[in-house]
Amino acid sequence: MLILGSSTIKRWPQTIHADLEPLSLLVRGFGGSTMNDALHFAERIAIRHKPRAVVVYEGDNDIAQGLRAETVLRSFLALAERIHRALPDTRIYAISIKPSLKRWALWPEIRRANALIAHACAQDERMEYLDMVPPMLDAAGRPRPELFVQDGLHLSVEGYALWAQLLRGTLVESERPYENAAGAGLARR
Repeated sequence: MLILGSSTIKRWPQTIHADLEPLSLLVRGFGGSTMNDALHFAERIAIRHKPRAVVVYEGDNDIAQGLRAETVLRSFLALAERIHRALPDTRIYAISIKPSLKRWALWPEIRRANALIAHACAQDERMEYLDMVPPMLDAAGRPRPELFVQDGLHLSVEGYALWAQLLRGTLVESERPYENAAGAGLARR
Protein backbone atom coordinates (compact mmCIF):
# COMPACT_ATOMS: atom_id res chain seq x y z
CA MET A 1 0.00 0.00 0.00
CA LEU A 2 1.30 3.44 -0.91
CA ILE A 3 0.68 6.52 1.22
CA LEU A 4 1.19 9.88 -0.45
CA GLY A 5 0.66 13.41 0.72
CA SER A 6 1.99 16.67 2.01
CA SER A 7 4.15 17.37 5.04
CA THR A 8 1.54 15.73 7.26
CA ILE A 9 2.60 12.43 5.69
CA LYS A 10 6.27 13.33 5.30
CA ARG A 11 6.57 14.26 8.98
CA TRP A 12 4.90 11.07 10.25
CA PRO A 13 7.48 9.54 12.57
CA GLN A 14 9.17 6.28 11.71
CA THR A 15 6.38 4.69 13.72
CA ILE A 16 4.09 4.76 10.67
CA HIS A 17 5.13 1.20 9.76
CA ALA A 18 4.47 -0.11 13.27
CA ASP A 19 1.33 2.04 13.51
CA LEU A 20 -0.22 0.31 10.50
CA GLU A 21 1.14 -3.20 10.94
CA PRO A 22 0.80 -5.71 9.35
CA LEU A 23 0.42 -3.65 6.17
CA SER A 24 3.41 -3.21 3.88
CA LEU A 25 3.80 0.51 3.23
CA LEU A 26 5.61 2.71 0.79
CA VAL A 27 5.45 6.29 2.12
CA ARG A 28 5.73 9.17 -0.33
CA GLY A 29 5.20 12.48 1.43
CA PHE A 30 6.63 15.77 0.26
CA GLY A 31 6.31 19.02 2.16
CA GLY A 32 4.14 21.78 0.77
CA SER A 33 2.54 19.53 -1.82
CA THR A 34 -0.94 20.01 -3.22
CA MET A 35 -3.45 17.73 -4.90
CA ASN A 36 -2.18 19.07 -8.24
CA ASP A 37 1.38 18.12 -7.26
CA ALA A 38 0.21 14.59 -6.49
CA LEU A 39 -1.50 14.52 -9.88
CA HIS A 40 1.56 15.89 -11.68
CA PHE A 41 3.92 13.37 -10.06
CA ALA A 42 1.44 10.46 -9.95
CA GLU A 43 3.45 8.27 -12.31
CA ARG A 44 6.72 8.80 -10.46
CA ILE A 45 5.48 8.61 -6.87
CA ALA A 46 2.61 6.15 -7.17
CA ILE A 47 1.76 4.36 -10.40
CA ARG A 48 5.20 2.97 -11.20
CA HIS A 49 5.14 1.10 -7.88
CA LYS A 50 1.88 -0.66 -8.85
CA PRO A 51 0.33 -0.41 -5.38
CA ARG A 52 -2.79 -2.40 -4.59
CA ALA A 53 -4.05 0.64 -2.65
CA VAL A 54 -3.17 4.33 -2.45
CA VAL A 55 -3.86 6.49 0.60
CA VAL A 56 -4.00 10.20 -0.28
CA TYR A 57 -3.62 13.15 2.08
CA GLU A 58 -3.69 16.39 0.10
CA GLY A 59 -5.85 19.51 -0.05
CA ASP A 60 -4.59 21.32 3.03
CA ASN A 61 -2.07 23.41 1.09
CA ASP A 62 -4.45 23.82 -1.85
CA ILE A 63 -7.00 25.64 0.30
CA ALA A 64 -4.24 27.64 2.03
CA GLN A 65 -3.14 28.85 -1.42
CA GLY A 66 -6.65 30.17 -2.07
CA LEU A 67 -8.04 27.34 -4.17
CA ARG A 68 -11.72 26.54 -3.82
CA ALA A 69 -13.18 23.25 -2.66
CA GLU A 70 -14.40 22.44 -6.17
CA THR A 71 -10.87 22.82 -7.54
CA VAL A 72 -9.52 20.44 -4.90
CA LEU A 73 -12.25 17.95 -5.83
CA ARG A 74 -11.44 18.20 -9.56
CA SER A 75 -7.76 17.58 -8.85
CA PHE A 76 -8.60 14.62 -6.60
CA LEU A 77 -10.86 13.10 -9.26
CA ALA A 78 -8.18 13.62 -11.93
CA LEU A 79 -5.64 11.89 -9.67
CA ALA A 80 -8.02 8.97 -9.06
CA GLU A 81 -8.73 8.71 -12.79
CA ARG A 82 -5.01 8.68 -13.62
CA ILE A 83 -4.36 5.95 -11.05
CA HIS A 84 -7.36 3.90 -12.15
CA ARG A 85 -6.49 4.24 -15.84
CA ALA A 86 -3.13 2.60 -15.14
CA LEU A 87 -4.23 0.36 -12.25
CA PRO A 88 -7.99 -0.25 -12.51
CA ASP A 89 -8.26 -2.41 -9.39
CA THR A 90 -6.26 -0.15 -7.09
CA ARG A 91 -8.25 1.06 -4.12
CA ILE A 92 -7.93 4.73 -3.20
CA TYR A 93 -8.42 6.00 0.34
CA ALA A 94 -8.82 9.76 0.75
CA ILE A 95 -7.91 11.07 4.20
CA SER A 96 -10.01 14.11 5.10
CA ILE A 97 -8.27 17.46 5.16
CA LYS A 98 -7.52 18.05 8.82
CA PRO A 99 -8.81 20.96 10.87
CA SER A 100 -5.86 22.88 12.30
CA LEU A 101 -5.28 25.77 14.66
CA LYS A 102 -3.24 27.71 12.10
CA ARG A 103 -5.75 27.38 9.27
CA TRP A 104 -8.95 27.51 11.29
CA ALA A 105 -10.13 30.59 9.36
CA LEU A 106 -10.14 28.36 6.26
CA TRP A 107 -12.27 25.69 7.93
CA PRO A 108 -15.52 26.46 6.03
CA GLU A 109 -13.78 25.88 2.68
CA ILE A 110 -11.88 22.84 4.00
CA ARG A 111 -15.14 21.38 5.30
CA ARG A 112 -16.73 21.88 1.85
CA ALA A 113 -13.77 20.18 0.15
CA ASN A 114 -14.07 17.26 2.56
CA ALA A 115 -17.80 16.93 1.86
CA LEU A 116 -17.23 16.97 -1.91
CA ILE A 117 -14.47 14.37 -1.73
CA ALA A 118 -16.54 12.18 0.61
CA HIS A 119 -19.44 12.31 -1.85
CA ALA A 120 -17.17 11.46 -4.79
CA CYS A 121 -15.70 8.49 -2.93
CA ALA A 122 -19.18 7.19 -2.18
CA GLN A 123 -19.84 6.99 -5.94
CA ASP A 124 -17.00 4.54 -6.68
CA GLU A 125 -16.58 1.25 -4.82
CA ARG A 126 -12.82 1.46 -5.35
CA MET A 127 -12.61 4.64 -3.25
CA GLU A 128 -13.20 5.33 0.42
CA TYR A 129 -13.20 8.57 2.39
CA LEU A 130 -11.47 8.40 5.79
CA ASP A 131 -12.99 11.02 8.08
CA MET A 132 -10.42 12.08 10.66
CA VAL A 133 -12.25 15.28 11.63
CA PRO A 134 -14.66 14.48 14.50
CA PRO A 135 -12.05 13.15 16.97
CA MET A 136 -9.73 16.06 16.12
CA LEU A 137 -12.27 18.58 17.43
CA ASP A 138 -12.98 19.45 21.05
CA ALA A 139 -16.42 19.77 22.67
CA ALA A 140 -16.70 23.33 21.32
CA GLY A 141 -16.04 22.11 17.77
CA ARG A 142 -12.54 23.58 17.50
CA PRO A 143 -9.21 21.81 16.83
CA ARG A 144 -7.72 20.13 19.89
CA PRO A 145 -4.45 22.00 20.64
CA GLU A 146 -2.63 18.92 21.98
CA LEU A 147 -2.85 17.31 18.53
CA PHE A 148 -0.53 19.93 17.01
CA VAL A 149 3.06 21.04 17.38
CA GLN A 150 3.84 24.66 18.18
CA ASP A 151 3.18 25.88 14.62
CA GLY A 152 -0.50 24.93 14.99
CA LEU A 153 -0.47 23.18 11.61
CA HIS A 154 1.54 19.99 11.84
CA LEU A 155 0.54 17.03 13.97
CA SER A 156 2.15 16.33 17.32
CA VAL A 157 3.02 12.89 18.67
CA GLU A 158 -0.51 12.82 20.12
CA GLY A 159 -1.95 13.82 16.75
CA TYR A 160 -0.15 11.03 14.93
CA ALA A 161 -1.18 8.55 17.64
CA LEU A 162 -4.81 9.53 17.05
CA TRP A 163 -4.41 9.20 13.28
CA ALA A 164 -2.74 5.81 13.72
CA GLN A 165 -5.64 4.61 15.86
CA LEU A 166 -8.24 5.83 13.36
CA LEU A 167 -6.43 4.54 10.28
CA ARG A 168 -5.71 1.17 11.88
CA GLY A 169 -9.41 0.69 12.38
CA THR A 170 -10.16 1.20 8.70
CA LEU A 171 -7.07 0.45 6.65
CA VAL A 172 -5.84 -2.64 8.45
CA GLU A 173 -9.33 -4.14 8.49
CA SER A 174 -9.94 -3.33 4.80
CA GLU A 175 -6.48 -4.16 3.47
CA ARG A 176 -5.44 -7.15 5.59
CA PRO A 177 -7.03 -9.69 3.19
CA TYR A 178 -5.09 -8.20 0.28
CA GLU A 179 -1.89 -8.05 2.31
CA ASN A 180 -2.16 -11.75 3.07
CA ALA A 181 -2.96 -12.54 -0.56
CA ALA A 182 -0.11 -10.37 -1.84
CA GLY A 183 2.45 -11.80 0.53
CA ALA A 184 5.07 -9.24 1.40
CA GLY A 185 3.55 -6.53 -0.80
CA LEU A 186 5.59 -3.35 -1.08
CA ALA A 187 8.89 -3.26 0.72
CA ARG A 188 9.04 -0.92 3.69
CA ARG A 189 10.79 2.23 2.61
